[in-house]
Amino acid sequence: MGGLWLRFINRLNGTFRPLLTFGYSIADRAGRKTGPARALLAAVTERLTMPFKKDLDLYSCLGFTLLLDRSSIVDASVIQYGEWEAAQLDFLKCLMEVYRSDKENIFLDIGAYWGLYSLVAQRTGIFSQILAFESDRHNLAQLQSSLLLNHVSGQVTVFHNAVSHTNDIIYVMDSLGHPTGNRAGVGVVDKSLGLPTAEVASITIDSLLHFSGRNLVIKIDVEGHEQYVLAGMAHTLRNNHVIMQIEVFEPQQAAVFPLLETLGLRQIHHIGFDFFYTNISPDVLGL
Repeated sequence: MGGLWLRFINRLNGTFRPLLTFGYSIADRAGRKTGPARALLAAVTERLTMPFKKDLDLYSCLGFTLLLDRSSIVDASVIQYGEWEAAQLDFLKCLMEVYRSDKENIFLDIGAYWGLYSLVAQRTGIFSQILAFESDRHNLAQLQSSLLLNHVSGQVTVFHNAVSHTNDIIYVMDSLGHPTGNRAGVGVVDKSLGLPTAEVASITIDSLLHFSGRNLVIKIDVEGHEQYVLAGMAHTLRNNHVIMQIEVFEPQQAAVFPLLETLGLRQIHHIGFDFFYTNISPDVLGL
């Protein structure tokens, strides 16, 4: 197998040779022997995660293999307690079951971070499409590692975009600069505030999805940008069967809750600041 790996790498005109050499040096410093595949993984991890490499490691948690950052609040909870938003996930999974016998179900993970909800959705076997949206470049890299390590890269479509009400260029806070270490808690910000930011293309869901009568499960976690996300997916929400989990903190509730109602969605449950909405009849949901 090692020979096949080396032949593969050599055919790529030496693209990975510097990384491979670097990977072997990492293994040598650690006093262990390693093959080309592990060396390449070590090198990529080392080079792409320099700013926070001391806090990154591989873990087996929640039935997944995950590259987690101990300095991030969500990751630390998963490492220490083996869970994050367990009650929310359990309730959402129960709601998903209404679609079990149907085909062409779609899961939208808006504000995916490293993809916990996408991984759980994929594992249910309910969805023919899973679309994950992440605006922060560091979180995006961690999301892609989650999909690769769990062999589902081809089953989750990833978008490096901020979901919003326009297709434009906007600014998002750089997750490595979050003051409390909550890398999952970053979103769209005003560049004039002087926070560490990065440019990213925004996208509306209505410009991406052009269908009606489909079954959608949507998770939205966008740190205060909820009303803009909803405004950019109004047509999609009004014309499809929707189950939604949306995080809305108190300052945004006065704007977001009435908007959800105008889009034909009613609240059926909440856990903390995560609210569950649907346009499916109670009889069908069994609630």
